[in-house]
Amino acid sequence: MVDPIQTDQFNLLNRFNDYFVTHEESAKYKSLLDEMSEPVIIEDKNFDIIYANPGFIKLVCSKPDECIGRSVFDFFNENNKKHYIKEVEKGLRGDTPERPIEVNSKSGNMVPVLIGATKVFNDCRMITMTDISKIGSLHKKYKEESEKYFSLLQDSYRETGTIKRKLDYLNDLINFMAVDMPDDDLNTLIANSVSAFMKADACVIRLYDTDRNKFFVKYTMGAGSEWNNKKPLAYKGSLVEKAIKEGGIIIVDDIQKENIYSSPDLARKNGFVSVVIVPLGVKGHLNGYVSSYFKDKSKLKNLDTEFLLMYLKQAAIALQ
Repeated sequence: MVDPIQTDQFNLLNRFNDYFVTHEESAKYKSLLDEMSEPVIIEDKNFDIIYANPGFIKLVCSKPDECIGRSVFDFFNENNKKHYIKEVEKGLRGDTPERPIEVNSKSGNMVPVLIGATKVFNDCRMITMTDISKIGSLHKKYKEESEKYFSLLQDSYRETGTIKRKLDYLNDLINFMAVDMPDDDLNTLIANSVSAFMKADACVIRLYDTDRNKFFVKYTMGAGSEWNNKKPLAYKGSLVEKAIKEGGIIIVDDIQKENIYSSPDLARKNGFVSVVIVPLGVKGHLNGYVSSYFKDKSKLKNLDTEFLLMYLKQAAIALQ
């Protein structure tokens, strides 16, 4: 007689593999998880692991097949089980983690991690783990200076939230791609997401017309209505061309001092001081570009350009 639990898990594993193998954009998403240094797993409703990234494998196992199919509780002490479940539930609600959970590492040490959780299927969850073991040693070092310890712990909580939000942005984009949403809705999602995680004041998406070798405004968010009436922009001699030559992104901290920028008066009218421009392209094919505008140039100091490029690579696939 076939074990119904094993059959259910087998079907779920097949579903997970199909999700990443048959959809090019989803395969790209998996590659992003594979590249993350933080431990990441995807578990089913029974807390069994159906995916583990290299960060998690490095922490607890030697090979992927030592993780896949096992219960996540195999890597925690029994007294941590109820706390892990509670932290996952909090993460799914969007709440901040309350307490570290100790993971049994392959070295035999107990590693404290903060748990972040987000849904990826109806019955599966993506779990991120932020190692805070260094903070534990700092706590011992500064046990007389509790304010320093708690400040460091709060920083780790914020970092866990940042990682989770990044995964949420990518997950939302892939969900839109999977159901073939209208272009206008997709542009709205991209602009809103970019503006949110960059804390930008406006976002403009231009698409490239290969026949005319020019960019046309497709969507604006946070910019004045006159932006929609801007003339098409030629590729030759543009900031987009410069961005491609300089590695895929260009940051202009003062628009008024950038000679190549095409509409300094319009930027001044809207109060925009700085702009970040990223081309949209797939396999060498230019689709357009995204401009993020800022009224305060100090926001440029903390930009996560690595994630911005990662996200817009997926956006380019979606828009193609």
